[in-house]
Amino acid sequence: MTATRIALLLAALLAGACSHTPEPRFDAGLPAPLEFPHAGTAYVPAPDPGALGGLPDEGEAPFAEEATAVAHEAPVTSPPAVGRESLLALGDRSVPRQYASLNLAEEGRRLRTAGDSVKARARLQSALQVWGNNPLARYYLGLLEFEAGQYAQAAAFARVAARGLRAWPYWQARAHLLVAESEARLGEAGQAEAARRRALELDPFVSLED
Repeated sequence: MTATRIALLLAALLAGACSHTPEPRFDAGLPAPLEFPHAGTAYVPAPDPGALGGLPDEGEAPFAEEATAVAHEAPVTSPPAVGRESLLALGDRSVPRQYASLNLAEEGRRLRTAGDSVKARARLQSALQVWGNNPLARYYLGLLEFEAGQYAQAAAFARVAARGLRAWPYWQARAHLLVAESEARLGEAGQAEAARRRALELDPFVSLED
């Protein structure tokens, strides 16, 4: 074999080596394979608590803190006392006329409790002059009419009061009960039963007593 033929053979071998392209690696740029905790156990990545808002511990039901708080609360044995101690608790100091009217209604309430129905009526009527939509003044005027044996007027006052007391179930229940008691004394059994049922739906402990 001459030197020329040897040179040609070497050139061919070199050309073949340069034209060969290696197969691409599909794992290039990927992180190292995950290490499994135990052989034969599938790896499950932990969720990101920040993205999910936190997760309960294993075996713990969601909202466990809320459930525990509720469990520690004292059992309900009486209706919510919103406005029960003072009608002023229902008032808005930023609305002077409303607040002044509730103050007069509170005075009328206390006078009625003390047995002075004449002064109580005067205060409650003054409350309506200041704020004509005062539902609590109407309720207590209805209660005074009921105690005076004026059942039709009592029912009328109580119905209007109930419409204005939707935001306060404790007081609305009392207004419906006053309707029921008044209608019962008027011989209207159907209306009395309907009003009593509505009162008990709002407050199972409802009573006309302060």
